[in-house]
Parts: sequence; C-alpha cells; structure tokens
Amino acid sequence: MKQQLLNRFATLSLLAFVALFASCGGKDDEDPKTITDYLSTSKWTMEEMTSDDLDDLSLALYEAFFEGYEITYKADGTYTLNLPLLGEFGSSEGVWELSSDQNVIFHEKGTEDEESYTIKKINGGELHLEFTIEDDESKDSYTVLMKLRH
Repeated sequence: MKQQLLNRFATLSLLAFVALFASCGGKDDEDPKTITDYLSTSKWTMEEMTSDDLDDLSLALYEAFFEGYEITYKADGTYTLNLPLLGEFGSSEGVWELSSDQNVIFHEKGTEDEESYTIKKINGGELHLEFTIEDDESKDSYTVLMKLRH
C-alpha cells in the first residue's frame, strides 16, 4: 500500500513537472517583437559607415559629417534626428513608415524630401541601414551602409 502511494506520488510529480515545462517554454505564449517595436525602443546613434562604392577619403568625409548622428523612431510614425555637425540646423522631425514587407524605412514618403533606407540587420541593439547617395554634379550614385546602436 505504501509502495502504491509512493508510485502514485512519483507519477503525479512527474506529470506536474512535464506540464509545467510544456506550458512555460513555448513561443506561442509570447508576443513577438515587431520591427516597429525594435525601431522605437530608444534613440539610435551612428557607430560606423561602410561602402564598397566610395573611396576611403570620401567615406571618411561622410563618417565625419555623420559623426554623432542620432535618430529616434516613435511608434506613432514620427521621428526626430540630430546631426551635431550642423548645430541648431542639424535637428529635425518628420514622419516615417515601413514598406509592406517591413524591409524598408521611408522618411517623408510621397514628398519631394522622401528618403528610403533598407534594413539590413535589426535586433534589440543594432540597426544596419543601407541607402544610396547621389552626387549632384556627376549624377553617380553610391551605396552606403550605416551601422547604428542604442
């Protein structure tokens, strides 16, 4: 009798243990973070720029221009950015939205000031955006990757 009671207790304990882990461990219980959630967690600061299209001197000039660049995306579809090199003229606000496939961020979509940034990497602390710069004189275009952190 004692042995049966012990066996039942062990079986019930094992079932409770299995049920506990089966109910706690699945991703179904968690809401996945959206791209908007990641973007709007906090301010993003430029860490580095790279480009296969630009020579080293041109890339260094762009990096110097964007040094200290910060952007904050808000969940309401607005953003603020700051480009310290330009002083008081380096701060601006605007609207942003994601493409339907959520791979491209548009600033000022549908206006003459529209800009697009392809998301190459995004996670809780890193954001890599690829964009194109066009030289006004030569009309040449250059692809640049901006790496941001928060």
